Amino acid sequence: MPSFEVRFQPTTEPLLVDQNEPLTVEQLESLAGSRSELFLCVRSKTGHENRGGYFFFLERTSSSSWGVHDLDRTYSGTFSSDECVRFINHFSGREFSEQILTLCQREVNLRND
Repeated sequence: MPSFEVRFQPTTEPLLVDQNEPLTVEQLESLAGSRSELFLCVRSKTGHENRGGYFFFLERTSSSSWGVHDLDRTYSGTFSSDECVRFINHFSGREFSEQILTLCQREVNLRND
């Protein structure tokens, strides 16, 4: 069960990504700009202004890779920009990825259990 410790909670507002289409690498890079960390909330294009979404903490580990963490800052893995976008799209229901599903079944879920 997640602990939701205060020390792990975000200190900034999430960047909202309101769209029904899959996120692209270009959009990720544009959202990141010169930031080394991103707190994203990916949600549907329409709905209540205060609707929830899928939250992702991303930490730039190189010019083309990202560390991905959940709300408790549990590390899920380091991915290339392309893999990171596929991870986000898979988990937010935008686009199924067999590769991400297999990765999660074999590695990510076992680390987080």
